[in-house]
Amino acid sequence: PSQVLSFQFFLLFFTGVLVLLNNNILLSVVQICPNDPFENTQHLEPINNKQLEALGYLKSQLERGESHLHTITEEYRLAQARVNKLQMKFQESDKRLRLLELSEKKLQTDQAEDSLLPNFIIMGTWKGGTTSLYNIFQQHPSICLAIGEVNYFTNPSIKHLGLNLYQRFFERCLQDRVLKHKNTTHLVIGEKSPTYLWNCAKICPQIKTSNPTVKLIVSLRDPIDRAFSQWSMDWCKGIFNGTFEQFLEKNPKALHAGIYLDQMEALMKHFPKEQLFVIKTEEFFNDTSLTLKKLEHFLGVEEAKFTASQLRTYGSSPKCKSRMEASAKPTINEKTLDRLVEFFAKPNEQLESYMHTHFGWGPLGWK
Repeated sequence: PSQVLSFQFFLLFFTGVLVLLNNNILLSVVQICPNDPFENTQHLEPINNKQLEALGYLKSQLERGESHLHTITEEYRLAQARVNKLQMKFQESDKRLRLLELSEKKLQTDQAEDSLLPNFIIMGTWKGGTTSLYNIFQQHPSICLAIGEVNYFTNPSIKHLGLNLYQRFFERCLQDRVLKHKNTTHLVIGEKSPTYLWNCAKICPQIKTSNPTVKLIVSLRDPIDRAFSQWSMDWCKGIFNGTFEQFLEKNPKALHAGIYLDQMEALMKHFPKEQLFVIKTEEFFNDTSLTLKKLEHFLGVEEAKFTASQLRTYGSSPKCKSRMEASAKPTINEKTLDRLVEFFAKPNEQLESYMHTHFGWGPLGWK
């Protein structure tokens, strides 16, 4: 602003100089033609060369001055535009600063109330659609997720540092959400850790002790499909280049991870049904919008409007797309499929009986 004022004063000064120059020219004309030169031109004496040179010089000076004035006016206009732009940036920065101050106040309040622990946890199963759900929740204006997979309770290297470190996973998330969505009134915070369900017998008591009211989201997928998805992900990323059968031989946990009964018994031993939402992965992939509405109701947030691209789900990692397209789609050997159907038949039946839910898994889903 001070530079603009300087331009304004300089502009006024230069205009005055031009006025003076103009008056000098008129004065010179009067001096050259004292007898009313504008009306009695017939009595004018011839102007000598010296006077013509003086008039020419004054005219050229006036033209140069006018050109200089035009340049200064244009520079002033550009400077004023820059000042306006800076003022807009300043106003935007001021708004961001005020939002950060609001976020900081909320953060301090939450810390004082010890409520920076998550309101919900997406805890598995691995390869059960948790990444797709995470990506959708990341776009929800009332949901705040820690970045990536936290795995606090299953990672000794960070767990021994205490709950203060766990809470720090959500501090940045709150500030970021306030800036993006201007939402400081009702934010539901959560995390995704697919390792929790498999290790529930060990870690669920710890989760219960530290966060007794947390809501838990579990996505259960056809165990054959889940194991096959795990292998195909490792295969397309180049982690494992063998067949599905070879993968199962070297990774028996890929099969046992699909026996959900023990995992769900451990979970429901420590948490009531009211705090648990079980997703059928197949239904989530087939009708993502409907599943999402049920989850929003479960979490107590308003329904958000998503585009079709925002509701996109991934059957496998997007990183695998190039290799999947370059190769024939992997399939399961018929004998291997029969063996797996038989292997999971009883555990699946026991799970449905325990949870009073029909999942619809079995050979019809593959044959």
